[in-house]
Amino acid sequence: MMKKKIASLVFMASACLAYGNGAAHSLTVGEGFAAPLGFHDPSPSFSWKLPEGVKAQTAYQIEVRDAQTKKVAWNSGWVSSDQSVLVPYGGDALASRQQLAWRVQVRDENGAELEWSQPALFELGLLSSKDWQAQWIRPQAETDPNKEAVAWLRRPFALSGAVERARLYVTARGLFEVHLNGKKVGSDCFVPGWTSYKNRIDTLAYDVTSQLKNGENSLVAMLGMGWYSGRIGWKHQKATFGRQPELLLQLEVTYRNGRKETIVSDGQWEATCEGPILSSSLYDGEHYDARKAPSGWQPVAANADLGDA
Repeated sequence: MMKKKIASLVFMASACLAYGNGAAHSLTVGEGFAAPLGFHDPSPSFSWKLPEGVKAQTAYQIEVRDAQTKKVAWNSGWVSSDQSVLVPYGGDALASRQQLAWRVQVRDENGAELEWSQPALFELGLLSSKDWQAQWIRPQAETDPNKEAVAWLRRPFALSGAVERARLYVTARGLFEVHLNGKKVGSDCFVPGWTSYKNRIDTLAYDVTSQLKNGENSLVAMLGMGWYSGRIGWKHQKATFGRQPELLLQLEVTYRNGRKETIVSDGQWEATCEGPILSSSLYDGEHYDARKAPSGWQPVAANADLGDA
């Protein structure tokens, strides 16, 4: 059972950061994330590089704006400092899902003010368990940890209108891979990674706007045991953190008319362990039977306890 809030792990969105003429460039947030989507920290830090030819920085000024309202969330004013790595945010705590743009201006070794940098974007993820409507889901039947089977979970859903924006937030006790309308979401592998599951579980966020369509859609997830309940360690330990892997997923859709809809992992999903992946192990690889298709679908077991906020 989760004891602390679910942290968000950023999904690295691609970004083209213009160097500009005589301006700081290569703007990043936190530990080197360029334009992160689903950033986990409501009090981020900022880093940048000086333009070619500038020998030293004597001062900086950072401005952070809400990307939608254009309202200034924080302006540091001029700070006499050569620091350009992990400069802490000094404004009010930011909110889940908030989209922000930030830029920086610096003074060179002679005290001359350089141009403002090109703005860089970042978007906050779900920062608290209170932001989640989803439930942990898994197949009802217990699986044998010795077989390290892969579960398949599915949920068809319908959308009624043109989609303006859609974010998929997902994590697992175990390993997951999500397909939306037959196409894999993202390019990540072995997600969400290995953490201290009782204290923190990382969440990934994806922009899936282009993968959705008006009318019928479908979500299919594969759920493996991974580090959570699969075989790990030099003593071949099994089910170290729990016996049954679980999935947590929340798809938030905003239509062009402003209406919002949320599709979550809950009791409406179906699951099966009867699929082409017979076993999948961190140590022993994967056994795949291409003759098989997922079958024997049954209602999932759902758990709404997300722990403390």
